[in-house]
Amino acid sequence: MKIRKMTRADLPALAEMNADAFRDITAKQAMSFLLGTYAHKVDGACLVAEEKGQLVGAIFGNRKITYVSKTAEIPSLFISKRFQGKGIGKALLKACLSAMKKKGIQSVSLTVRSNDRRAQNLYAKAGFKPFRLMLLRRF
Repeated sequence: MKIRKMTRADLPALAEMNADAFRDITAKQAMSFLLGTYAHKVDGACLVAEEKGQLVGAIFGNRKITYVSKTAEIPSLFISKRFQGKGIGKALLKACLSAMKKKGIQSVSLTVRSNDRRAQNLYAKAGFKPFRLMLLRRF
C-alpha cells in the first residue's frame, strides 16, 4: 500500500468511492462536498491510499475556520468496501495527523456516526476523546 498527497484529479474516483461507502449520498453530491473540502485542505493532510495503482481510501484534513488558527478537522475518512479491515484507515489517519502536526495544528476534531463502532474504535486508538455536543436537526 502507498499513501500519497491527494490531487484534484483524484476527486472523481473518490466521489464514487465515497458514495459507495456511505450510501446516503450520490456520487454527484459527494463530488460537490469533496471539492469544497479539498479547497480548505491543510497542505499535505489530504491523502489517498493506493493498492497496485488503484485508489482504495482517502482522508481529508482541513483547517477549521475559527478564531483559533491552529485547529483542524477531519471531515471525511473512507475506505473502499473491498479493502476495509486491512489497516488502511489507521495508516491514513496516522499520516494525516502527522502532516497536520508539521503544519502547526494543535487540535483536531471530527464527527463520527453513533452507530459506527469500527470508526469510533479507530479514532479512540488514535487518541481522540468524545465530548458532548448537542446536534439539532429539523426535517
